[in-house]
Amino acid sequence: MTTKKNKPPNKEPLLRIVGHRLSDLQVLYYPLVRVLGRLWCFSMHHFVRSDRRGPLFDYIKREQPCIIAYWHQDSMPLLFELIRYTRGYPCSAMLSRGRIGDFSANLLAPWHFRFARGSNSGGGKQALLQLTQDARDDGRALFCTVDGSHGPARHARWGAIHLARDTGLPIVLARAWGTNLTVFEKTWMKLGFPRPWGRAVFLSEGPIRVPSNATDDQMEAIRSDLESRLNRMADASVAYFETGSEAATPYGSEVVGMHEAEARRVEAASAPPIGAVACETFPPARSA
Repeated sequence: MTTKKNKPPNKEPLLRIVGHRLSDLQVLYYPLVRVLGRLWCFSMHHFVRSDRRGPLFDYIKREQPCIIAYWHQDSMPLLFELIRYTRGYPCSAMLSRGRIGDFSANLLAPWHFRFARGSNSGGGKQALLQLTQDARDDGRALFCTVDGSHGPARHARWGAIHLARDTGLPIVLARAWGTNLTVFEKTWMKLGFPRPWGRAVFLSEGPIRVPSNATDDQMEAIRSDLESRLNRMADASVAYFETGSEAATPYGSEVVGMHEAEARRVEAASAPPIGAVACETFPPARSA
């Protein structure tokens, strides 16, 4: 009678082990990441031709807080565009507690952001409570990736809707796309990374309001509508570069004068210059 031999446990691939070791050292290059991030943003703000449409930029001009809802795919191009306006327009966002969250928090450290650390895999409820408190106590705008931290991509989850119900803030849908994007096809969200040349379009739509006493059926109807509208906006942004700018007509005309309005607002509010405000996180990110 033969007996089965116990199979040795699967060993972790060498490349993954090396990757973990290198990521443990990333705290050493955070200062360099911040410098490169500022240079990258400066280049994009000066060399990318941008078309901005929709109510989001009016909210920013008037310093009215809202919940900025977008797909995970748009995180980098949208944040790189909007961080130029966060001086005097305080914002909060949710980041995961892992290495990617640490990297993102330190990348955005030169700008006036506050982060709540958590995700579906841990700390998500506490992070949502922190964002709700930021909106209620400090009047902060909230950034929210609608398809969660693990997807599926372009399928709306409940985070933004719960925030809107609990804070009373309107939801403004946002989309960023352009010829200046490198799309990482192997990531679940098909993440886009912006380059400092080419053209970009930033679309927004809303507001969407969620009653404080909304029923489950009403919440589901809002979630489904939000998902459909974000996907239509995504399709329109792609068509903008394939068939012409007429694809963005439903989202209004181009918003002009953002730079001048921002300069006047920052000066009037005596807002601190870029780099003067440290990134606040809950719990704190690792930093050098």
